[in-house]
Amino acid sequence: MCIGNNFWINKNCHISCDAGIIIGDDFLGGWEVEFADSDAHYIIINKIKKIKQGCIEVGNHVWCASHVSIHKGATIGNDTIIGVRSLVLNKFDVNNVIIAGSPAKIVRNHIDWEL
Repeated sequence: MCIGNNFWINKNCHISCDAGIIIGDDFLGGWEVEFADSDAHYIIINKIKKIKQGCIEVGNHVWCASHVSIHKGATIGNDTIIGVRSLVLNKFDVNNVIIAGSPAKIVRNHIDWEL
């Protein structure tokens, strides 16, 4: 796990790291944000244990609203806003966007934010 400079997150947050989580500089997180890079349990298929996991990568200058879940294999680009109660499951390799929804999708392009 690697967290950049100026990381700030509010109360009741959860980080579960098995595969790897990278969070860039200037991350701002709301209440009850969750990072989980693994299912944390096995699924047995034909007597073979399988566990689903994948690294999470968060770019620089990301604002994550409250009650957001970011899961295995997710990628979030630079200068991104993640909307309230979003479920991030996919790769968003683009910058300057708002992603929102369950599952999250790009809802606005060409944005920036500041405190």
